Amino acid sequence: MNENSIAIIGAGFAGISTAYALKQINLQFTLFDRSLQFGGIWTNKPELKFRSIYEHDFTELRELKFNFLKGNKTYSDIRNYIETYTDTFDLKANFSGDKNIKSISYNENHKWILEFDNHEKELYNAVVLATGTKCSLADISFLQNYTGLIIHESLLESPDCLKGKRVLITGEDSFACSLAVNALDYSKELHISLPEIFWKKPSAILGIPIEEIFHPYISEHIDLIMSNDMLSNFFNITNSIFPHLSSNISYPEKNKTLSKLLYFLKNGRISSHSKIQSIQDNELYFSNDDKPYEFDIIIVSNKYSPNIVPIYTPNKQYTDIYPDSILNSFAIEYKNLFFSGYINPTHLVGPIQSDLSTILASAINISRELEQPIGNLLQKFGFISSKNNFMNVAQLKKKLEILSNLLPHLPSLERSYNKL
Repeated sequence: MNENSIAIIGAGFAGISTAYALKQINLQFTLFDRSLQFGGIWTNKPELKFRSIYEHDFTELRELKFNFLKGNKTYSDIRNYIETYTDTFDLKANFSGDKNIKSISYNENHKWILEFDNHEKELYNAVVLATGTKCSLADISFLQNYTGLIIHESLLESPDCLKGKRVLITGEDSFACSLAVNALDYSKELHISLPEIFWKKPSAILGIPIEEIFHPYISEHIDLIMSNDMLSNFFNITNSIFPHLSSNISYPEKNKTLSKLLYFLKNGRISSHSKIQSIQDNELYFSNDDKPYEFDIIIVSNKYSPNIVPIYTPNKQYTDIYPDSILNSFAIEYKNLFFSGYINPTHLVGPIQSDLSTILASAINISRELEQPIGNLLQKFGFISSKNNFMNVAQLKKKLEILSNLLPHLPSLERSYNKL
């Protein structure tokens, strides 16, 4: 039993950032993950490991130009970053891997019970859920009427399940592209559905995209502003997140494009589609095509893990089952229940997560002096409950700053409030 300890569930970026913040104020914690290693979404199954398929500075297929600007990192770059981070701050001593948590529940003594797949149970004073940046599986509302097989990329046990199948991969970024190349050798037919922005033909001079002509002359700062890629923003501003670690990361010198995928698209081995428009009798229609398509498997590839730890409802793995909270971080109804990584800023994920982890650690420490859930108290003082909404960074940073200044005064404010 670890009654005075804190359980952090999920050892991805949110989990390890929270672990570091707790360690800084000497709070005891255990960091759990279903994988044997740190990294969260960056620890795919060995058979389908995210592998680098970036080959050339710019694609030779000029009719298709992806919006991948300077700054994208390879799988090995990010894995190296994670290993460096966990080694530097000695987080491995608090890590418990290969732990699949079946559910968590609240007992009469205000402790949290973690139940594992093997039916073992452990008791913790507080729980931080850090299992993904979204509380539910990627936006698949358009697939709710589909009765066929839908799985998330992270749940693929083996590529053998794709053999002889008509497969559709739907996603929003380079991860879907990478999976498509990996899955090509196994599936009978392979299709990929991406937002329209990926397939827009760019303006060109003599057949050369304008972006490609001028890109070598664009400064890194302008490049960062132009980029819509969240991970590019994350790692281009590493100095703002972990400045003492930035020198340990090797950055690719040139922009890399998905030339191998484009080669397969050009030769028809992979069929490309725009977004899913509608579903009728399990036939899918795409916005750029009137023809209906049928698939044996639809794979959602957004790199957000859907393995949500259920609260009281272990069978609702794919639904939004988290209780109301403040800033998607502080549970209103339950004491000592926190969420890390569920805030969805429109960009600049890294610094926001770092700031949030520091505030979470302070809140966990202060909550020991409170009689009621910290989220409930914050709601009484004017914070509005939220559930997985996007916020612009300026607004979010302002809220976090207010919260940071308010936290130390919560115990006295609670006492004053109770006297009213």
